[in-house]
Amino acid sequence: MLLQLCTTALLHAQDDTTSSPIDVHFQMTTVTQYHPAFSAAYSGANSMSDSSEGATSLTTTFFFTWHVSPNILVRFDPELAGGAGLSRALGAAGFPNGETFRVGDPTPQAYVARLYAQFLLQPSTDDEVRITAGKFSLSDFFDNNAFSHDPHGQFLNWSFMSNGAWDYAANTRGYTVGLVVEYERGPFAARISSALVPKTANGPDLEWDLSRGHSETAELQFRYDDDVTPGTIRILGYLTHANMGSYTQAVAEAPTDLPPSVVSTRQVGRTKYGVGVNIEQALNPWLGLFARAGWNDGANETWAFTEIDQTATIGLLADGTKWGRKLDNVGVAVAVNGISEAHRTYLARGGLGFMVGDGALTYSPEIMSEVYYRIHMHDQHFWVTPTYQLLMHPGFNADRGPVHILSIRVHVEF
Repeated sequence: MLLQLCTTALLHAQDDTTSSPIDVHFQMTTVTQYHPAFSAAYSGANSMSDSSEGATSLTTTFFFTWHVSPNILVRFDPELAGGAGLSRALGAAGFPNGETFRVGDPTPQAYVARLYAQFLLQPSTDDEVRITAGKFSLSDFFDNNAFSHDPHGQFLNWSFMSNGAWDYAANTRGYTVGLVVEYERGPFAARISSALVPKTANGPDLEWDLSRGHSETAELQFRYDDDVTPGTIRILGYLTHANMGSYTQAVAEAPTDLPPSVVSTRQVGRTKYGVGVNIEQALNPWLGLFARAGWNDGANETWAFTEIDQTATIGLLADGTKWGRKLDNVGVAVAVNGISEAHRTYLARGGLGFMVGDGALTYSPEIMSEVYYRIHMHDQHFWVTPTYQLLMHPGFNADRGPVHILSIRVHVEF
C-alpha cells in the first residue's frame, strides 16, 4: 500500500515536470539468491557457507533533481536499504549481488546516498566543463559502460558493475564526498576527481582529515560513432592514500603458529594505485559487447571496494528486438579475478581481509560467469529477472566450490 501511494504521488509529480524545475524519480529493487551446498575442504571466518543458503536484499531510492538554472543543478537521493547478501556478503571477491553491502545488520536503514551540486560551464560552442561537488558515488562518473554497470537492471556480480581492480574511494555502501571535474569536446572527454576514503577498510565512516587519507582518480574517454555500431574506450588510473596495512609486513611479523593480521600493520601514508581499461562496442542496433581489464599494485590492503588486484571481464548484452520484446534484455558474461603474490601469501597463512579469508589457501583465480534474462512485465515500469551464476574458486581458493547461484531480481522504476 505504501509503495502504491508513493508511486502514485511520483507519477503526478512527473506529470508536472514540463513546467517544474524539479524532476522526481523512484526505483525499488529486491534480489533473492540461493546456492545449494558445495564442496569445501575447509572453511574460515570469511568463507562463503558451504551449506545451502538463501538471502534477500532490498534497495529503494528516490531521485530528486532541482534545475536551479540552465547551468546549475542540485541532486538529492535518499535511499533505504536492507536485507543481506549470501554469507553476510563474505567469501567471494566477485560477490554475486551488487545490490547488497557488507553492513552486517539486515534491518532496513535510511540514509542520504547523494547530495551534490553540479555546475556547467561552456567556454565555447565546442567545449563543456562540468564541476560536481558533494556526496556521490565515484562510479556515477567513472568506469561507465552502457552494457555492464547497473545491478538494478544488468549484471548482478560485482565483477561486472565496475572494474574490480579499481579500489575506488567509498564507504561501505559505496558513497563518498568529493569533487569531480569533467571536460568534454566532441568525442573526447576527460575527468578527474579527489574524494574522501573510509577511516577503516570498507568502513562506514569517511576520513575528513586529508593528511590521513584521500584518493584521486582520472579517466580519458574517446567515443567513435558510425550511427550503427558506436563504441567507447575509457582508460582509468587512480592513487589512494590511506592508513593501510601491508600484507608483506603482516606475514613477516606474525608468529609462525598464528595467522597474520594486516590491521596491526596499518600506517598513515601508505598507497594503492592501479589502472584500468573499459570498452563498450555496439555490434548492431540490438546487440553490444563489453570488456574490462584492470590491475593494482596489491602491496597494501584493499581499502574500499573489493579484494581484487587483477581482473578481466567480457560479455554480451542484447535487447529483445529480434523476438518482438524490445524492453526485455539478455546478458552473458565471464570474469577472471586475481590477487597479488603478497596478498596470496597473506591469505595462505590464514590472514583475513574484509571480504575473503578461508584460514588457508590453495590459490587459483576466481572465475565467474553470469547469464540473465530481464523480462519486462508492465508499462515500462516493472521487470523480473532470473539469473544464474557459476562461481569457481570462491575467495581465490581451489579447495572450495564450484558454487551454483540462482537469483530472482524484481525491479520497479518510475
